Amino acid sequence: MASSPEERPVLEAVRAAVDPRSDAPGSAEGPATAPLPAPGRWWVALSGGVDSSVLLDAVARVFGAGVPGSLAAVHVNHGLHPDAGAWEDHCREAAARYEVAIEVRRVEVGAAAGGGGVEAAARAARRD
Repeated sequence: MASSPEERPVLEAVRAAVDPRSDAPGSAEGPATAPLPAPGRWWVALSGGVDSSVLLDAVARVFGAGVPGSLAAVHVNHGLHPDAGAWEDHCREAAARYEVAIEVRRVEVGAAAGGGGVEAAARAARRD
């Protein structure tokens, strides 16, 4: 995953924290250990922003490594932003770089029950 200079320290910190093969800084016991996931599929909600991209990177390196089909991503396209299609493409490309299956869901965002505006309506659409 390409990253900007500002993102690199965050990526390195996450990798050190979650990657059982890495030597965590300051660790006298050597590599960190983390339990592997139970059999089945693990899902990463991938918006395409920095947070979910870093999460995909970390999870793919730890849990997805060498276990075909154990990790997948899901992207919800609300269609609310003019660049929604570009974000969907970005998420598909990110998943492909990690050889992770991706499921894209396109949802219609209506009026939120009880108010709350478009953000509440989008959150309700994702949950549905």
